[in-house]
Amino acid sequence: MNRSKHFSDKEKRPDVRAAHREMTMNTAIPASAETNRPPAVSRRAGLRLALATAALVELTDGIAGLILLYGDMSGLGAIVKLNLVARPVLALAALILAVIGYFRHAIPALGAIVLLAWLKFMALIPDGFDYGNLFVNLDNSTQAFIFPLLGACAMTIAARGERLWAATMLVAIPTVVNLFNALSFLIGVTIYGF
Repeated sequence: MNRSKHFSDKEKRPDVRAAHREMTMNTAIPASAETNRPPAVSRRAGLRLALATAALVELTDGIAGLILLYGDMSGLGAIVKLNLVARPVLALAALILAVIGYFRHAIPALGAIVLLAWLKFMALIPDGFDYGNLFVNLDNSTQAFIFPLLGACAMTIAARGERLWAATMLVAIPTVVNLFNALSFLIGVTIYGF
């Protein structure tokens, strides 16, 4: 069977170059429509504010922890010392990167702070974690299991460059929870005494 009879439209192939020219020279959109887009700064202002706020809270907490370096450090382990030194540096880097708009780089800096806090928490547990009281001691459970996962997931999402809002929320959750715990402790001490 001769196939050439069935495919008689060989001469009717579309001109790909002409079609590409027509698509790039679209006159339906006026040239002024390109200039009416909002600038990138205003579109990402909320993301910038959220990351800068989380980094500022971490920086404040990290600077407050630096005071421990001037005292007797003989009882502190190497991981705790690393956390005390690296936390303000990472928080300052995250703050600067968030302010100048490098969100993909600010999120991993905050994620590294979360992972350093997890390492410090695991180093401070003297005899291991008490798995029998997993749900009774909810704060320690979230510090040991939930927060490192949130930090690692946020770093992964930021590295891919997708859904930076989701990565920001994931990396800010440990900061917000720790801030809430500290404020509730301070309020409790203020009301009931120590």
